[in-house]
Amino acid sequence: MKSKGLSRREVLVGAATTALVAGCGVGETKDAAAPAAPAPAPPVAAPEAPQPYPPARTGWRGSHPGSFENMHRLGQQKMAFPLGTTAAQEQFDLVVVGAGVSGLTAAYAYRKVHATARVLILDNHDDFGGHARRNEFILPDGRKLLSYAGSESFQSPKALFSEEVNTLMAELGVDIDQLRARFDAQLYPKLNLGRGIFFNKESYGVDKCVVGDAYRQPADDLDADSMHERPIASFVADFPLPQADLDALLALHTERVDYLHRKEPARWKAVEGLKGSAREDERDARDAFTAKLPYDAFLRDYVGLSPLAISVFRQRSADFLAIGVDGVSTDYARTMGLPGTDFLGLSELSEEEQAERTEPYRYHFPDGNASVARLLVARLVPNVVKAPLKGMDDVVLADFDYTQLDIPSNDVRIRLSSTVCRVENPAGPVGVGYLDTAGELHRVDGAQVVLACYSMVIPYLFAEADLPAPQREALSKNVKAPLVYGRAVLRDWKAWQQLAAHEIYCPDMPYARVKLDYPVSMGGYKHPVTPDEPVVVHMVHVPLPAASRGQDARTQARAGRWELFAATHEARETALRDQLQRMLGGAGFDHQRDVLAVTINVWSHGYSYCLNSLYDEDGEDERVAEIAGAAIGRVVVANSDLTWAPYLHAAIDNALAAVKKLG
Repeated sequence: MKSKGLSRREVLVGAATTALVAGCGVGETKDAAAPAAPAPAPPVAAPEAPQPYPPARTGWRGSHPGSFENMHRLGQQKMAFPLGTTAAQEQFDLVVVGAGVSGLTAAYAYRKVHATARVLILDNHDDFGGHARRNEFILPDGRKLLSYAGSESFQSPKALFSEEVNTLMAELGVDIDQLRARFDAQLYPKLNLGRGIFFNKESYGVDKCVVGDAYRQPADDLDADSMHERPIASFVADFPLPQADLDALLALHTERVDYLHRKEPARWKAVEGLKGSAREDERDARDAFTAKLPYDAFLRDYVGLSPLAISVFRQRSADFLAIGVDGVSTDYARTMGLPGTDFLGLSELSEEEQAERTEPYRYHFPDGNASVARLLVARLVPNVVKAPLKGMDDVVLADFDYTQLDIPSNDVRIRLSSTVCRVENPAGPVGVGYLDTAGELHRVDGAQVVLACYSMVIPYLFAEADLPAPQREALSKNVKAPLVYGRAVLRDWKAWQQLAAHEIYCPDMPYARVKLDYPVSMGGYKHPVTPDEPVVVHMVHVPLPAASRGQDARTQARAGRWELFAATHEARETALRDQLQRMLGGAGFDHQRDVLAVTINVWSHGYSYCLNSLYDEDGEDERVAEIAGAAIGRVVVANSDLTWAPYLHAAIDNALAAVKKLG
């Protein structure tokens, strides 16, 4: 993670479901940008699922109905659930709250030290893995398609994985180099498919897809020579914009301009004319200035683009950072490769920053990081799979028997659909209260406890006297960004071939990024390789209400969550289908005929908050993490939130550190 900027980094539709509870997340307050919301709904039982195997359920997934209602009682209705005289029904050596990668890793590491320990893992969802979950689709001919419901891939493992993370990968049988090799980076380029931009009629006067985009994200999955980009002049000339905007955008992409010096020559000296300490001082001043200058303000005030021209970049950062370019510093925009930032006289990227930017994003299982969660579960609860998993190839198509997750004979038990609402007596034995989907309170005791859940909910689990006020405040600072991963299974991708595109960026549509799924074949699973085969389309929506633009990242996340909660599943699916139809309809696509299944993974609390130089001071993430991660008696915290890093490796590192604190 860079200290000065931002960093990052899922058959027929199921029966209609009820609307999401409108309101802020647990522990959040309504802000000026958020609309009024109805009162939270009472606790309800999870809707009866047509598919008994959770990964194969379609419709509304992610934080699905039945997973959040009881937690909203705790936060929005300010309800408390003291255990009082409630007797413990079971006792364990370790209770883990959260069955995501961090919680599973904590249980795994604890059992390595305490081989006979009895462990209970509780999670409020109907599936394990946290954000690292999979979507499965069974085609009419019996074939299976896999995709990822949340956590995508390993982020720059050569640069960012610690020795401890690499050791765990080896123990699980994951060969990082082989994983990268399974990614067919040339599949789409060999078919002459590139990237495009879709301009919508409401914002640009016409629905139009312009193919030939050369923009590459940090840690891109494509090589620079595989983009099938058009010359920038002809590409920009096809944008449905006034000629003055076209000229300005072309200049932005092609001219070698120091926009700071050009705009304010009396304030900013020409870096090329400086030497020694004067040059270093100028660079330091420019670094500090651009770290506090939003990229959209830079485009407006220093480049001179019109609001319409700036809107073309509005959601370039949405998938990577879960915020628009109004919430990205100009300094970090340079790291992202956004235009106009290469000649501002800023300091060189550090070796780590450069590695994060250039290491290909190809460390991907067909189901994303869900395979890592499944490998951990198979080692914790061996009877969940019929045969032992030797490594990463075995896990891809392995059958998991969920009925074996929580049986009394297991040393490690995973109890799903159980929302932890109370932690008492942190000096031990620790009482842990949880609500089932009917809202009934249960209690278990643990000699020790790991909280691998969202940091923000932790203050609501403790009585005021049991959690120091500074730690409450520190934990509450991680306001996670809402995120939606839509999945559409198409009967073929001939329309994409007709457009000559495999990925399309949408500046002003609900889904900012729409792409054919990552081409990975392994463990007997075959990704579709010809356009006449069914394929999964990955669609990313980050709710960024117009009224909240320009406000700090936490406020925008809260406002986006209000907007997300106010929508019904039917409305979300309609928006998904409408966008696909408008993008692909001119190439012969018909959503009523061509969409075989839809799954929408709604993550109301998605990406962890990241250090953002526009709003945070340098090193604030480390200072907050030290306070937030302090042991609370026999209770420790382990999640990726703790270090403000929405990455698999952060979840693992923090889990291993937490287990060490237990001693």
